[in-house]
Amino acid sequence: MKTLKNFIRVLSSNTIVLLSGMITGMMIPNILSVESYSSLKTYTLYLSYVGIFHLGYVDGLYLKYGGRSYHNIDKNILKHEHTILWRIETILTIAVLAIGIVRQDFVMALFAVSIIPYNINGFFKQIFQAAGEFKRYARINNAVTISALGLNILGAVVLRVDQYVFYCFATLLANLSMSIFLEYSYFKNNRKYKPVDGRDTIKLIKTGSLIVLGNFIAQFVFTIDLWFVKGFFSAVEFAYYSFAFSMVSMINTVVTAVTVVFYNYLCREREERQIIEFKRYLLVFSPFAALAYFCFRFIVKLFVVKYTASLDILFFLFGAYPFLIIVYALIINLYKISEDKKKYVKSVALIVMTAAVYNFLALKLWHSVQGIALATLMTYITWYLYSMADFKILKPTVREIIWAVYYLAVYAVTSYISNDVFAGIMFGLLILTGGLVLFWDIYSNLLERITQRGR
Repeated sequence: MKTLKNFIRVLSSNTIVLLSGMITGMMIPNILSVESYSSLKTYTLYLSYVGIFHLGYVDGLYLKYGGRSYHNIDKNILKHEHTILWRIETILTIAVLAIGIVRQDFVMALFAVSIIPYNINGFFKQIFQAAGEFKRYARINNAVTISALGLNILGAVVLRVDQYVFYCFATLLANLSMSIFLEYSYFKNNRKYKPVDGRDTIKLIKTGSLIVLGNFIAQFVFTIDLWFVKGFFSAVEFAYYSFAFSMVSMINTVVTAVTVVFYNYLCREREERQIIEFKRYLLVFSPFAALAYFCFRFIVKLFVVKYTASLDILFFLFGAYPFLIIVYALIINLYKISEDKKKYVKSVALIVMTAAVYNFLALKLWHSVQGIALATLMTYITWYLYSMADFKILKPTVREIIWAVYYLAVYAVTSYISNDVFAGIMFGLLILTGGLVLFWDIYSNLLERITQRGR
C-alpha cells in the first residue's frame, strides 16, 4: 500500500512535468524559427548528459542509501559527502566552461553554467528517492517545473520572445533557484552536524562510476538517433526530429514515476514472484502508452502545423514506447540492484553498438530521418529481447511474444486511419480486446485488488 501511495505521489508530480512539457512543447516551436528551435534542442540534448559530470559519485550515494530511512542516515557523513560533490562539480564546471569559451560555443558555455545547479538538485533528489522520501522528491520536481513553465509562458505568450537564449535561461534559472533554496535549507537544518569523512569516497565513485557509465551509455542509446540526425542532416531536419523526440520525452515522465518508486521497492523486496508479476503488468498495459501518438498527431495538425513533417518520425518513436517502458522501468533497475554492476555496463554497451549499426544501415539504405526513427524502434525491440534473455526469470512466454507481435500489427494498421480520433479509439479498443483475450488472468487479478481496496 505504501508503494502504491509513493507511486501516486511521484506520478502526480510527474504529471505536472508532463502538462508543462505539453504546454511549452507546443508554444515554443510556434514562436521560434525552425533554426532557433534547433539551437534550443541542442542545449537540451547537452543537458541530457549533465548527470555524468558528478563522475558517478551521486549514483554511488544512491546505491549506498537505497532502501534506508532518511532518519537513519548519518548526517555528519552526509555533510562530508555533500562537500565532496561541490568540489567535483566546481572543477568540472570550470573545465567545461573553458572549453566552451575557447571554442566560442555559447551553447556549451551555457551548459557548463548549468552543471552545478542541475547536479546539486540531482544530489538531493537521489538521496530522497533512495531513502523513500518521495514527498520531498516530488516537491523539488514540482517547484522546478512550475517555475520553468511560468518563465516559458512569460516569454512565449506575454513577451513573444523569439530568441532561443531566453528559453535556455528560463530552464537554467528555474534549476538555479531551486538549488539555492535546497542549499540554504540544508545548511539551516544541519548546522549542528560536522563533516565526517566516511572514508568511502573512492569506493562510492568506483561503484557509482559503473552505474553512471551504464546510465551514460543507456542515455546515448536513447539519444543516438538525435546525434545521427544532428551530424548527417540539416538544422531544419534536426529541428523536426527534435520536436518529435520532445513529444516522446514528455510521456517519459510516467516511466520515471514507475522507475523511481520501483527501485526503492526492489532494494527492500527481491522476490522473483513479485518481479515476474510486475513485468506482466508492464507488458500488458504499456501498449496503451502508444495512444499518445494519436493524441499528439491530432494536436500537431491542429496547433503546430509547421511541424507536421515530424509525424512520420513520431510514428516510429511512439511505436517503440512499450518496449522502452519495460527496459527503463524494470530491466535497468534489475541491473542496478544486481551485485554484478559490470553486467549492466556490458549489456548497454552491446545495445549502443547495435543501435549504431542500425542507424548506419538506415543512413545507407534510406538517408532519411524516418529511417533513423525506424532504427530507433528496432533498437528498443532488440534491447527488450536481449534483456529478456539476460534475466532467466523474465524469459518471455509464447503468449507474451504473440502479444508483442499483435501490438505492433495493431499499431501499424490503425496508423493508416486518417481520422486521428477514430484511429486512437480503434487502437485502444483493439489493444484492450487483445489484452482481455490473452491476459484475462492479469485483468481479473487487478480488478479483484481494486475491489478489495474499495471495501
